[in-house]
Amino acid sequence: MTPGTPAKASPAASLPGHHASLGGAHAPAATDDAYAVVIDAGSTGSRVHIFRFGHAAGTGAPELEDDTFKAVKPGLSEHAGNPAKAAASLKPLLAKAMEAVPAHLHASTSLIVGATAGLRLLPGGQADAILDAVRALLKSEFPFAVDPAAGVTILDGADEGAFAWLTLNYLLGHLGKDPASTVAAIDLGGGSVQHAYALGPGAAAGAPAGYVRALAAPGRGYDVYVHSYLGYGLMAARDAVLAAHDEKEGAGGGKGGGGHPCVPTAPCDAAPPPPDTPSCAFKYGARTHDLAAAGGATPPHFGTCAALVAGIMPKGDCPPARPPAQCSFKGAWKAPRAGRDPAATHPPPSSPVTYVSSYFWDRALDAGLVSEGDAASAASLDLTPGDLRAKGEAACGAPTAAAVSALFPRIDPPLAPYMCLDLAYQYQLLTHGLGLGEAAPLTLVKAVSYRGKPVEAAWPLGAALDAMAAAKKGGGGSPAAERAAAAAMPKGP
Repeated sequence: MTPGTPAKASPAASLPGHHASLGGAHAPAATDDAYAVVIDAGSTGSRVHIFRFGHAAGTGAPELEDDTFKAVKPGLSEHAGNPAKAAASLKPLLAKAMEAVPAHLHASTSLIVGATAGLRLLPGGQADAILDAVRALLKSEFPFAVDPAAGVTILDGADEGAFAWLTLNYLLGHLGKDPASTVAAIDLGGGSVQHAYALGPGAAAGAPAGYVRALAAPGRGYDVYVHSYLGYGLMAARDAVLAAHDEKEGAGGGKGGGGHPCVPTAPCDAAPPPPDTPSCAFKYGARTHDLAAAGGATPPHFGTCAALVAGIMPKGDCPPARPPAQCSFKGAWKAPRAGRDPAATHPPPSSPVTYVSSYFWDRALDAGLVSEGDAASAASLDLTPGDLRAKGEAACGAPTAAAVSALFPRIDPPLAPYMCLDLAYQYQLLTHGLGLGEAAPLTLVKAVSYRGKPVEAAWPLGAALDAMAAAKKGGGGSPAAERAAAAAMPKGP
């Protein structure tokens, strides 16, 4: 597409969110349906997903029928000093699962408890004590099938990225095909960014430890490259770019004495701070950045801003023995994506597609890359890194935050001071950081249409599919380690 024009909608995505019934308004449970229970124990609360699967005609592959869910607050980490109370907070969710899964299937239904950000941050042995209490509760009161080694665990960012990749490719109908027919996924959160894609046969053999997840999937297994770049989510990147300039030039320096090259000259005029606040500021972690001081007298500039952004993604940390083509940034290993297999039953598209989500969607919406109709339907959209660059150049060309708001009417005014920086970072992350070309095909996605209903491409569904496929092959689903069952599955087409 031409850079700067509204993105073209793809027909494979629709409204966001979960829907209880995917197989019709009143799709009844069949006697041979299968279930999987996943509890997403996040920082602010916990949510249970009870997935019901039918069987596709002819292949017998699992076909998602229902996602029944229930949420409770607060999260497990709020009970850090009382592990028993933390475990007991999950009882309403487990009761919902007991109700939704037929009694005769309780013992054969996999249950996974995956804790994320909140528990990762607890000091000492508090997280382990909570997990032990949850395991004890499940063993004593609930008859579901729980992997004793890793059915109750803390997921790291790579685990989330791998399972989200599995979810995305399942919803798109790519699982069971050769690796080159799957899509890659880049999920840009606030604190980290995850990159995941399938590897071709043999590519995992020389991988450094920690970069490849062996995932079980309906019909076959996949070796999936996944890396979580902690500290490179959008909010963390803002903090790093603002801090990098402060360290290099001093607060308010640079741009020839005119301020930060990514910050408008009047960053507070689009959304003036409250009377009792001396200036608008960006806070992340322990640091606070004074945007008024950073604004200066000279307008921002995309090229200068992008160069500063590139500096927080160093490319010189590659181990000497590793070929440059296998290096991302911060010394991370980068595997080659699966190429076209001449013997593949399902030939892949000529150009491999990468799906981007989360803050990529949000900023594209703010920038007008998403049309009003597509914004209302949350359709998936085709674009390139060049489209982000074009919008970034426009944002950086607006001298004040008020001018940014006038240029991009959809943007929430408090976000206007960050538009130049955010788009420069997203462009540089994709091109400088992850090595995608200016015209690389991207699909921006918020939800995927599956059997006519929108489904969020989040990690719990992938974890359920992995656990079910591994159990069917005689193993247990484990988000913390490569499953022997998945490793033994055929990797050919």
